[in-house]
Amino acid sequence: SSGINAEYGYLHWVSSKNADISKRRHEFVVQAVACAFMFHQLRGPCQETLYNLGRCYHALGLRHFATIYYKRAMSVPSSVPRSVQEQLDSMTEDRGQGLEPLEMNDIDHIREVVYNLCEVYKASGSDHLARQLLYQHCVI
Repeated sequence: SSGINAEYGYLHWVSSKNADISKRRHEFVVQAVACAFMFHQLRGPCQETLYNLGRCYHALGLRHFATIYYKRAMSVPSSVPRSVQEQLDSMTEDRGQGLEPLEMNDIDHIREVVYNLCEVYKASGSDHLARQLLYQHCVI
């Protein structure tokens, strides 16, 4: 989690207009990508880490790399850690005690991935691909 926070910080600095920071912009870009890959290595190739890599590249304006990682994130099924699955089961059993059960959407990042991929498609002029993706994954 701290790696992701560092990534957000570096991405924020990269987008800053501060003259002192602009001298080190390339260094911060490398650090942001390194943090995203470190988190990916630590957690393994799951939906969350692939989404974070795509989001990192998207924030840097590298849409072609962002598309690759967003598509990879879409192809990986969401995985629910055993402890979370046990919590889901116990909360569902205890529903009468006023506890709200966790929803799978709290763990599954597909909507965020699809939305960001649609933003990339729209920025590239592919509105029809964006619309098709939204209808396929996000329409209720």
